[in-house]
Amino acid sequence: MKIALGLIVRKLNEKVNILNFLENSKKYDHTIDEVIIAYSESYDEALAEKIEEYAQLKLLKINHCHELTYRLKEIGLDNELINDLIYSDFYDEYGLVPYGKNRNNVLIQAIVDKMDVLFFVDDDVKPSVLIKNGTEIKEIEIDFFEEHLKYLKGEIYVTSSDYSGYYIVPPMRFKNMEYLIRGLQKGAMFNKSFVNVHGYLTVDKYENRSVSKTDKVLGGNLAMRLDIFNDILPFFSGVYEVRGEHYLTRGEDTLLGLTIDKVDHKFFLDIDVKIFHDTFDDFPTAPCIMKDQLVKDRFFYACMGWIGRNPFLNWLLERDLEEYYERTRKALVIGAPAIAEHLEDRRFYLLPEALDQSYLNLDKMIVKYYKLRNNWREFMNYMK
Repeated sequence: MKIALGLIVRKLNEKVNILNFLENSKKYDHTIDEVIIAYSESYDEALAEKIEEYAQLKLLKINHCHELTYRLKEIGLDNELINDLIYSDFYDEYGLVPYGKNRNNVLIQAIVDKMDVLFFVDDDVKPSVLIKNGTEIKEIEIDFFEEHLKYLKGEIYVTSSDYSGYYIVPPMRFKNMEYLIRGLQKGAMFNKSFVNVHGYLTVDKYENRSVSKTDKVLGGNLAMRLDIFNDILPFFSGVYEVRGEHYLTRGEDTLLGLTIDKVDHKFFLDIDVKIFHDTFDDFPTAPCIMKDQLVKDRFFYACMGWIGRNPFLNWLLERDLEEYYERTRKALVIGAPAIAEHLEDRRFYLLPEALDQSYLNLDKMIVKYYKLRNNWREFMNYMK
């Protein structure tokens, strides 16, 4: 079995945890055949050399994937199809790369290189879990690759799970916060994180795990048998504009889960292994949005990303778009000023307007979705 390890980053530097996973694979006798990293700005040559001590390294700079372009031409793809698949007009125009585009570049490289399994991790996760021992929180290294591979057979084609660590929503308490939650279309965990004084800290069950079939995958804790992509669509996300600024939409892994439900006898599995996500890069310090501008920035861009994604998600799920728009906008009209005043950050006043723009952008996203669907099927036919 040939295994690739994938990662998407803006800059590949010493802050990226990729070496931890390569050391983990060596420690537990797993061979990683390729490391495939999609990046947009720069990479550290010294780090690249260290990675190559463990596995062959493929670096994919957005809009400069010359070797991959050549390989795709060799296979028979024409220039228009190649351009649609791996190049990003958004990057040339706005300096932004949709998360789905970067992940798909890694995915396409792995398929072209005839890898059997592709792992995805993020730059701020580790091959370890947090567990609770009495009142103490401990970090324990695990055999990360084996935790996925032991299930990745038979009818199971994709394995994924959540994270241990602080949830991306920092602790906050303010009047009318339930309206913000409703307007962002977020659920129970979101609410718990808001009201927990120290932030919502998740720990791993460790010895009491329970696996279950799922349609939810997370791109930072993910393994995929690549032949599943004959049956399902890849990653997808976009960019939308609010008052002259452009924002990335979140949820690029949503499409995978929604398409697996239509495939017989092939499933995704939640393996219930919550790897450590150092969300705010200073664990065990609890996040404080009132004092830390980086925490505030991250939450603002997350809100803009969720709002940008939600109309497309509602469309995919065949929901009543007008009803969802009216319901969520009414909530944001109350919730957005509430959080803007609580955080003394005027950016959050934009949320209702962002919702308007995301719905106006929906037709463009739908066109891009259909184009991706057609292009992907054509690409996979070439690979057969």
